[in-house]
Amino acid sequence: MDTKIANQKSKIANSLIELLGVLAIIAILVCLFLPRTLRQLAARPVQIKGVVDEARVAETVAAIQALTEAAQARYARFGSLGPAAAAGGALAYDRLLLREGFISRPFAAGIGTRCQVRLLNASGLSASEPVNDAPGAYDLDGNGRNDVVGANYVVEVVIFGVSVADAQALNDQIDGPAFGPGPNGAASKGRVIWAPTAPGVVHVYVARGR
Repeated sequence: MDTKIANQKSKIANSLIELLGVLAIIAILVCLFLPRTLRQLAARPVQIKGVVDEARVAETVAAIQALTEAAQARYARFGSLGPAAAAGGALAYDRLLLREGFISRPFAAGIGTRCQVRLLNASGLSASEPVNDAPGAYDLDGNGRNDVVGANYVVEVVIFGVSVADAQALNDQIDGPAFGPGPNGAASKGRVIWAPTAPGVVHVYVARGR
């Protein structure tokens, strides 16, 4: 009887030792893989944010394209972007297009904190006007000179509160990487321009004409 009891106690002891061994192995594995897993989980929100930003940039590009088509349609119908357009307000050109039925809702950018659609008087601009300094001047072909010459008006979108990454992505989608910012951080070629002196403010060319 004593031998049987001793054997049972021995089996229980062995089982406990085996269980402790398994728990020790599990603890070691947790110590090895838990930090890596936590790092992956911590990085996941950044990856999701990147996808959201790309979608917002694409949304902004689509809105600018729709606005461009609407301005061109108005020009084709009336032969002018103004002066009637000027009555809509220099900072509310999209409201005029909305009232006239060329767009179905006011312009909204997916990036930045706020935006404006401006109608600017471009009649006094010359080819030598410095882009990013003269309102309405754009070097559309990248030759270093202002191309908004001989036009009475230029329509542009101004987006405020834009991150550098979003501005670069918007530039890449509309103008291509070749028209990106120079060594001084300014983007002065193509339709999308910004200056280091006005961080977070991006100007986008829409249309020009009488």
